[in-house]
Amino acid sequence: MPRKPSSSGSCTLCQADLKKTTAAKHLAACLARTSGRTEYVIVRAEGPGIDGDDYWLYAAVPAECTLKDLDRFLRRVWLECCGHMSGFRSGRMSIPMSARAGQFDLGEKLVHEYDFGDTTELVITFGEIVTAGKLPGREKIKVIARNLPPEKKCECGKTAQYICPVCAYDGGGWLCHDCAEDHECGTPDDMLLSIANSPRCGVCGYEGP
Repeated sequence: MPRKPSSSGSCTLCQADLKKTTAAKHLAACLARTSGRTEYVIVRAEGPGIDGDDYWLYAAVPAECTLKDLDRFLRRVWLECCGHMSGFRSGRMSIPMSARAGQFDLGEKLVHEYDFGDTTELVITFGEIVTAGKLPGREKIKVIARNLPPEKKCECGKTAQYICPVCAYDGGGWLCHDCAEDHECGTPDDMLLSIANSPRCGVCGYEGP
């Protein structure tokens, strides 16, 4: 299915409205305003959802972090459902998880794959290295911008709250609470998944972090 136009998002550092393709410059300047000595790589992750929605986020990744750290981050914020295997590659070449974020060139891209059955595939782009202060929070890698959740509508016109993973592959399956209770494939208790702002939405058992 063709990818839909990219949605807008917001900067978590200053709450400015952002577009995916122009966010990197703003984020580098915003991050640099926090004085300190930590080197962060600004990394963009993006991937289409089950119905073509364009999901994206930017992360501040300490340069010494490994791809294993980045994999854990992507699982935590976007992907983890059933403990599936994952990996990074460049073209057909697998990239070791021990590689560090700071060793990749500006603009270099990798593909991240989660679950080699019902695969969610992301494009990872390495951006500018910015020296800044330590960002709040316990996690080493921080989300600094992400897309706003796509608005989903049930066939009845109400805001959707669930997705049917069976019907989704036929271009439907978005359900409000009332319609979900009578859905022919199952109910929220035994079949339907909660909608999440993630390219993994509607796949396998994913219902968000």
